[in-house]
Amino acid sequence: MTPSRLRSWMQKYGNVGVLMVAGYFGLLYLWRERLRVTLIGLTLMGLGFSLLIAQKSHRRVVATPLVITPVAPAPAAKGDEVDWSKDRLEDTKEIRDGRDLWRVEIWWPKGGLEVGVYAKFYKNGQLVRKVSAHELRGDGLLFGEAEFKSRYSIIVLLAEPGLGHMSSATLFSIRQGKLIQMVTVNGEMGGPIFRNYDNAGLPEWVFDDFYWYEHREAGPKSYLVFKEQKDGTLKLWKHLPNPKRLHLPDKLGRGLEN
Repeated sequence: MTPSRLRSWMQKYGNVGVLMVAGYFGLLYLWRERLRVTLIGLTLMGLGFSLLIAQKSHRRVVATPLVITPVAPAPAAKGDEVDWSKDRLEDTKEIRDGRDLWRVEIWWPKGGLEVGVYAKFYKNGQLVRKVSAHELRGDGLLFGEAEFKSRYSIIVLLAEPGLGHMSSATLFSIRQGKLIQMVTVNGEMGGPIFRNYDNAGLPEWVFDDFYWYEHREAGPKSYLVFKEQKDGTLKLWKHLPNPKRLHLPDKLGRGLEN
């Protein structure tokens, strides 16, 4: 087709003519390059068939539901089981005094703190005394430790409430085969230390008069001096002023930071 014929199409048909001329040259190019176009077409057809075959031969994997097998918790060791239907032994302490073996047991009752923890004193296997924490102004009981020299064996019982600061400390002594309840003091009093104020031979027992809910960080206002009686008990003798409000060191194994 001559160039004048193409120009006449473009003038006669406007935009459509332009498209007609472009289509003509496109077809002419394809005809001249028909070998290459044929190869490209065959290649694309081969790829298409390959993808189709691969998709049909692909095995579908069916998702299996997650199976959770319940596992029962491991049974508790028999040694760790607590029988709350009866009183439970919490702690023990043994003291050899001459030929006698004393054993003190702290028991937690099945009714809990409301009933009151209690201690049992045994001499050579025979029950001598039973004391409740309620008698010592507390709910629970712990063993303290007499960290001072004494002519007699000393047993320290610490009474504590369910919450809060220690209630009391009670000292028991063993004298001539007998158990003696010597004294009960506030749980956080420092001491005892020993001084011979009356020059009578036996030293006096001195505690600081500290009560946390009253004095807090201020320190005790006085010292309490106890005299030892003939029956082995301690009786308050007098108060001594403590102008510097100093604490005495803890000698009953309570871990006080005085």
